[in-house]
Amino acid sequence: MNQSKARGYSLLLVPIIGWGLAPSIVDIGLDYIDPLPFLTYRFLAATLLLTPFILLKKQEEVKLLLKNRWTWIIGLSQAWAILFQYLSQLFILPSLSATISYSYMILVPLVSVIILQESLDRRHIPVVVIATLGLAMITTEGNLDIFNTSGLGIFLAFLATWGFAFYITSTSRLTTKESVEVDSFALFYIIMVIVSITGLLLSLIFQADMRVASSTVWISILLLTLISTVFAYIAYIEALKFISANTASVVLLLQIVLPFLIDFFVFGRTFSWWVIVGSLLIIAASALAIVVHHH
Repeated sequence: MNQSKARGYSLLLVPIIGWGLAPSIVDIGLDYIDPLPFLTYRFLAATLLLTPFILLKKQEEVKLLLKNRWTWIIGLSQAWAILFQYLSQLFILPSLSATISYSYMILVPLVSVIILQESLDRRHIPVVVIATLGLAMITTEGNLDIFNTSGLGIFLAFLATWGFAFYITSTSRLTTKESVEVDSFALFYIIMVIVSITGLLLSLIFQADMRVASSTVWISILLLTLISTVFAYIAYIEALKFISANTASVVLLLQIVLPFLIDFFVFGRTFSWWVIVGSLLIIAASALAIVVHHH
């Protein structure tokens, strides 16, 4: 593996850790506030945190990116994904929503043919199959009854999946084909602005209670903003300059395994065989994805 690829995978560890820790941080905050306002505050805080830096150092980079249509596709795709993932959870269990939403890795190779103009690599098919099986085992834990639920909720989750697929492939397109040098801070900032506006509009539409009654919520938002948003998203954008969208879409699933590893080694919690085998399958698929795409 050459130096640039190694750098890409090192950068990808940041979103894996950041997004892997996110569910635990979110669980703390959701004891005191509804999901939609919490989501909105997370991205709004990231936007406000970077605004002074952008105004002082990155105005030209932001203006340049705003002229590129792929920047808008990236931001709107992410907003689309988050919107429909949230809406799906109003009708179906979060675990089922996660199973469907994270299956974007199935769509990424197909979307890449159009957006990245890459031919479909048949060697990637078994990687996706293994990863999908592992994902399904973890999120369902063998309870297939969760699929006997709202058809509307499942449809909305599938719409979120398309959003995530377009988000990752469009980011790869912008950072590898459209421009030699994309400023990750500037691109991240634009994405956060678009997602923040989307979250605020949704909060108004659904008349969500935006009040924060506990300092615990603000602590959770701060941790989520720094660890799981600013650092994670910027590193993710930078990583896609060196790693293909197909590979990243599979390796990023390690974020699902991380909370289980922390609970097991730190808190001594035990899990069912469904979770254990599913986690091993995702780890195996990630390793196989790296091998396949570098040989």
